[in-house]
Amino acid sequence: MATLLGEVIKDTIKEAALNKITLTPENYAQLFCKVAASKGVSSPECQKLQGYISRLNEHLQNEISRMPMRTESEFIAYLISRLNRASSESGGKITPDLISLNKSILNSIKLLRNKDATDLASRTMSTLESNPSDTNLKILREKWQSFIANYDDSYIDDLKKYGVNKSDDLKGIIDALMSSNIEISGSKDYYLIAELILHSLLPSITPKMDDELESLSKRLRDMPELIENANMQGDIKNLINKRIGLDRNEFESKISGLDKILVDIENELEAYSKKLGLEQNNKLGDIRKELEDLGGSSEYKNVKNKLENVANSISTNLRDFEVKLNDSKRAIKSLKDQIRELQVQLEKSAKEAQNDFLTGLYTKRALEAQLNRVEEDYINKDIEYCICFFDIDHFKHINDTYGHSAGDVILAKIGGILHKMSRQIDVVARYGGEEFVAILPLCDLKQAQKYANEILHNVHSYEFVYKQSKFNVSISCGIASRTQTKSRISCMEKADEMLYAAKKAGRNCVKVLES
Repeated sequence: MATLLGEVIKDTIKEAALNKITLTPENYAQLFCKVAASKGVSSPECQKLQGYISRLNEHLQNEISRMPMRTESEFIAYLISRLNRASSESGGKITPDLISLNKSILNSIKLLRNKDATDLASRTMSTLESNPSDTNLKILREKWQSFIANYDDSYIDDLKKYGVNKSDDLKGIIDALMSSNIEISGSKDYYLIAELILHSLLPSITPKMDDELESLSKRLRDMPELIENANMQGDIKNLINKRIGLDRNEFESKISGLDKILVDIENELEAYSKKLGLEQNNKLGDIRKELEDLGGSSEYKNVKNKLENVANSISTNLRDFEVKLNDSKRAIKSLKDQIRELQVQLEKSAKEAQNDFLTGLYTKRALEAQLNRVEEDYINKDIEYCICFFDIDHFKHINDTYGHSAGDVILAKIGGILHKMSRQIDVVARYGGEEFVAILPLCDLKQAQKYANEILHNVHSYEFVYKQSKFNVSISCGIASRTQTKSRISCMEKADEMLYAAKKAGRNCVKVLES
């Protein structure tokens, strides 16, 4: 390689002498690279200029390709000329014409009826009018880039069922909706569904919900499409649960009243039995008195006959009454037994509706009722709360590996851990399958995160033993605060989203909704 370079150097000097070229550093470098290329020798020094050019944008590279640029000095001279030209064109400031153009664009954006874009456009116009600095312009540019990156117009996809196929024309969207027949038929479907729902909510035993039912009926009949609204769905569920509870209480009240009536009947029969015996005793007393006053044998015979008739009558009446009394007692006892059985079944049903049979925690249905109560405290008393959504990691794999009985053992144990580590005011429920939910009143995000991490630590550190197997289990958690969301339903949804984020982050961790 050294010999080859030596030859290139000699030939470069000869080339300069033959062409009478003065060997300045720049001329020598140019000739050296030319000779090296002819001999197939690659030199890093000869690639510098091309390397510099390759770092420019495509527009400048195309411009340079049309120029006879051979040296680094020519390249530097070109850059200086280009910078001077750009500076003279802009004067280092935003021109009035550019400001006017930007204002026109921003005013057009404000007409699009997007609140976030309109607010940002107004702020940008105010900044442009105040001769902004480079820093201010950079901040605005970043805000617009963030708006574009985070803008989500997927909600327009929901309009496809109404005949809207293009989402880039607001007037076209409105025209398509106005001319759509699907909307009309959809409204009819909503109306039919609304009527079915209202019919199912009619009081079955108690009439105590008339006012609430009337209010909900009016809202649904006026706007049946509200069925798709999450808040309306929550109101319907609450009304159904309330109706069931009121009916149960009314039924229990009626049963208690029936039980009292039966007891009263039983007491009346006993009293009547005693009264009947007393009346018969009085008759016998009269007969005994007549016996004491007897004078002759004929009178004695008459009294004797009377006594025999009375005795026979009493005996017959008492037998008949005893039979009837025993039948009545048996009937009353049977009715009382049935009432007690009904009361036991009611208590059992109420408990099953409230508590999960496996974990002893609240059921999903009971959780909804408790969430409504906590929400009322939030609205009326400003008592904040957080929702923690838990899910056992790889639970299906555990069931497949160790069996469903092992899964039941795990569910029961984790339910016990949640119950033990929660406060008395907390609401903890098995939400379904391997999911659990904890509602924490008087608790902020930081406290909720600490609570959730303690749950995760206790679950993961516990060694499960099932038959001959020992293994550990982990659990993931997502948390949202009611103060961050618009409704109790939204708070549940955000906690669920955070749980999904925890799963994506590798499981066995807690993810909290950021403000």
